[in-house]
Amino acid sequence: MTAVIVRFVFIVVLCNFMFVRTALACDVVAFPGAPTTPQQWVRAASVIVRSRAGTDHAVVPPPGSGGFGPDGTPLAFIDFAILEVLKGEISDTQVRLPGFLIDRDTFHRYPGDNGPSCYSDFYKRGGEYLLLLFRQPSGAYSARGALAPLAEQLRGPDDTWLLFVRNELAKEQTP
Repeated sequence: MTAVIVRFVFIVVLCNFMFVRTALACDVVAFPGAPTTPQQWVRAASVIVRSRAGTDHAVVPPPGSGGFGPDGTPLAFIDFAILEVLKGEISDTQVRLPGFLIDRDTFHRYPGDNGPSCYSDFYKRGGEYLLLLFRQPSGAYSARGALAPLAEQLRGPDDTWLLFVRNELAKEQTP
């Protein structure tokens, strides 16, 4: 009987540790001035585009790599065709971002809800996305931020996130 209780306690402790570790993995430590609200993300983005994921091709990760780098960034890349520029200027007709193409929708319940992952790493092939892009020191763009609404699949022209972003951008234009 004592062995059963010891095993039970061990399993409970192990499960609690795994749960806490999973929760801590998505914790965002904000530095002073870092965007933390949807309004701040929209204001802080260098460029905001409506795009289509992976219509031409995707760059796959090297065999045996496990698909992710040591920092958790996907080793695969997707080309997003730019359909509309909502904010900023971009001279390219597409933007390449790390991620994986899949054949199912990746809708989130709300912007920044990345499901079981802290990041949006999976994109529906041919799906339409609203990308909040940030220019990196290398000159490349990034749409990667833990629990941030930076790469959201759209449900159409009346998508609530798209309408929210358009409204926020209109506010910026109003004197």
